[in-house]
Amino acid sequence: MSLERVNLPALVALWARQVDDLVRELDRIDPARHDLVECVAVRHEIARRLRVRPASAETRDLLREFDDAFRAVTAESPACAYGNDRAAAEGWTSQREWYFWRRVTGRQSSCT
Repeated sequence: MSLERVNLPALVALWARQVDDLVRELDRIDPARHDLVECVAVRHEIARRLRVRPASAETRDLLREFDDAFRAVTAESPACAYGNDRAAAEGWTSQREWYFWRRVTGRQSSCT
């Protein structure tokens, strides 16, 4: 599915569902096999849209809540989910695209 065709409210709802799924399934996740790329692709598309057109205060509050929940069940990673070479090529940074530098920790299934 191309995320470019999905409107912002639907993307925010999808991010919320993915984070909720991750939180609920955390105890069944094998960190060695869990890949967050699909999940963080949604968050990245949201960020890209917000750089062009700022969101309402309500949307920003919702994103902060979902982002905080995502941070709570993941840990910082030294490597970008897509690889550091691609991050450099795309101009991504761990401060601006923080969601790419996260990983599932411990034996805590996936975002869908």
